[in-house]
Amino acid sequence: MSVKDLLQGKWLGHALHPALVHVPTGLWPAALVFDLIDFFGPATNALVRASFWCIAAGLLAALGAIPTGLADWWDIKPAKPARTLGWWHMGLNACVFVLMAASLCLRWRQGMGADRVGLTPLLLAALANAILFVSGYLGGRMVYQYGIGVARISKKKWRAIAKAGGAHLPPVES
Repeated sequence: MSVKDLLQGKWLGHALHPALVHVPTGLWPAALVFDLIDFFGPATNALVRASFWCIAAGLLAALGAIPTGLADWWDIKPAKPARTLGWWHMGLNACVFVLMAASLCLRWRQGMGADRVGLTPLLLAALANAILFVSGYLGGRMVYQYGIGVARISKKKWRAIAKAGGAHLPPVES
């Protein structure tokens, strides 16, 4: 089994990128919610810490999602529109990663004993989440509009599965 097969989750029977990417895309918006509650509500160190650890864990998870996404992207033919969408998706995600890392560094400098999140780390997290929203849309478009990462087993195997299930299949095109 090649490294690419490993990264694409062939050993698991399921694509790894969509499984891993949900961790940071869930943790980073949660961090922003904690920040907003802390910033506009009562100052609470627990919220500051929760946000910090959501961002840190999201960055670690993103380090796993990045190579799996690259492995999936690598299979897209250069002339296909999904390849360009993939470039945008990657570039935006790189921006998100850098912004979240910068937010985490500022939080670290502020100290873990703070009762209120600083304005700059909060704004960085908010901007990162806005970009993440756009990037997630593009990733979804790659899957739903262009079928990237879909039908990982051959058409012949899909036809056999459908036939075994009693589906009425059109004739095979030559």
